[in-house]
Amino acid sequence: LSDNRPVPLRFAYCDRWGILPLMQGPKALRGKSFFTQNPVESELAQGNKPRAQGFSRGEKKRSRGENRLNSEIISRESRKKREFMKNAKGDEAGALRRFRRAQTPPMGLVIRELRKNKLLPGIVFIFSRKGCEEAAMDVVAHVDSLTSEREKEEITRRLELFEARSPGIVNPERKWMVLEGVATHHAGLLPVWKAFIEELFQE
Repeated sequence: LSDNRPVPLRFAYCDRWGILPLMQGPKALRGKSFFTQNPVESELAQGNKPRAQGFSRGEKKRSRGENRLNSEIISRESRKKREFMKNAKGDEAGALRRFRRAQTPPMGLVIRELRKNKLLPGIVFIFSRKGCEEAAMDVVAHVDSLTSEREKEEITRRLELFEARSPGIVNPERKWMVLEGVATHHAGLLPVWKAFIEELFQE
């Protein structure tokens, strides 16, 4: 086992108001494109290989503030929370519940933020089949196509070959999603279809 990584591990936080770096992060990255910037010195382990940091008990203390929660997240959350509580009208508990629900972004918004920061393609893990299907539908309904015309042509060709080998498996909804660059992958799907989706993602 090794804690060395081919790319730096950087955590992000996304709510309905956008995506931000979760932690304060290295000073060398602040004010830059945090998610796409090349590894900086504090992210490199021995041998100049990127590694995940901040979770090892034996790790040496890093620059002060680097592992703190991003202050912009705290400030934005406090500001939005105050706005919700102003309209509580005596129902503070209800307003707090509504605020917490409002914080959770729909998957379409998450994908738009990832695209804006050049973080696609990507894999999203959702811990229910129903949630997985609902999230995929939200993406294709609210995000511009994630595939180019050339990619659509190639996917169409591959779908035709797949349907010739395995007729009756692909329904129009799944075909539409795949052409838009979105697909689900869970235990409720046939293995032959999941293998096809894996091939498309890799290529």
